[in-house]
Amino acid sequence: MKNQQKFAGRILGGWQISGTYRYQSGVAVTPVQNTNNGDPYCDGAFNNNFIGSTLDSCRPILSNPNAPFNTAGRYLNATQLINVSSCQSTAQVGTATCPVINPSDVHFIVNNTFAINALCNGDPFACAVNRNVTRTEPRNQVDLSVEKAFRLTERVSLSLRGDAVNAFNYQFYGAPGLNINNKNASGVSTGGKAAPNTFGEVWGNTGNNRAIFVSGHITF
Repeated sequence: MKNQQKFAGRILGGWQISGTYRYQSGVAVTPVQNTNNGDPYCDGAFNNNFIGSTLDSCRPILSNPNAPFNTAGRYLNATQLINVSSCQSTAQVGTATCPVINPSDVHFIVNNTFAINALCNGDPFACAVNRNVTRTEPRNQVDLSVEKAFRLTERVSLSLRGDAVNAFNYQFYGAPGLNINNKNASGVSTGGKAAPNTFGEVWGNTGNNRAIFVSGHITF
């Protein structure tokens, strides 16, 4: 009924619906760690020249793949392993504020000298996590558009249009923090939200919120 003849044609004719759908798989990412872990095995000169002074050439150790992804531990000495996400002070190791844990309690462990000797037979690369072990959140967005044309006269028509960008208000949080040294008590801000770059946590919606636009067009 695009010619919009009679009453039924004016009601049912002149509609146009369109839209786009976007799906994109998440980007492959690799957990990293700081260089200040007291590890003589890794090449500090290589770090400074090719990686940067803040990240280590040794990747973290994969401990228990079934533990939550955002859990990480760190050996303080040959026998004491703490959870870096919950230990409030290393001066209180063994107490309720900084309990000693088992390697199987966490997903990753900081790759330092104590961990290498305890878990990797002295080889810092023997049990380090592989590259691209996980992916970020995928993008999944629908945009919709609806338009209705009204023929006013033989030469004049009116079009009313509504556009919805991200119609289902899908939230895209982006990549989580990847430095396992940044998962600690001081890395959580007030209000219960993880601070930016806290390991395994996302800060907030980095995509587009749903937006609706309404417009009118007169054609003559």
